[in-house]
Amino acid sequence: SVGARVNSGRLGALARGTLIQVVETAVEPEEQRLRGRLVTGGWISFLDPVSDLPLVREFRPGAYVTQVDGVAITADFAPDSDVLGTVSIGAHVQVLETSCDQQSSLVRARLADGGWLTLLDERRTWTVPVPLGAYVVVTEALQA
Repeated sequence: SVGARVNSGRLGALARGTLIQVVETAVEPEEQRLRGRLVTGGWISFLDPVSDLPLVREFRPGAYVTQVDGVAITADFAPDSDVLGTVSIGAHVQVLETSCDQQSSLVRARLADGGWLTLLDERRTWTVPVPLGAYVVVTEALQA
């Protein structure tokens, strides 16, 4: 829509799989709806108003685990920049920043150890986030 309010006028529709970059968030006061302003202009809702199910999937900074073997770590945001190395399936990486590469249809991440890697492309998810929240210890010998 045009503004942060849900009823501010529709700009268009985004197809499933469209990559978006949210640069601002706001709570729409009348309906208490979480809205996001896109870098390309306009606003979206994060949740379906009827089902309350997510309309978007977020890639935020934090810890991730790779799901694909041989994920390239590149020198810059551009996926075709110099390759610094690769990571194996199950590797843990610390993501400091995420951004969309609209031209290549990729979600890219800047790593704490240096370099960039792909989190998502048109066909698959290359990494999954390590969730925050409550956990239960399932072994007797866990050292804190």
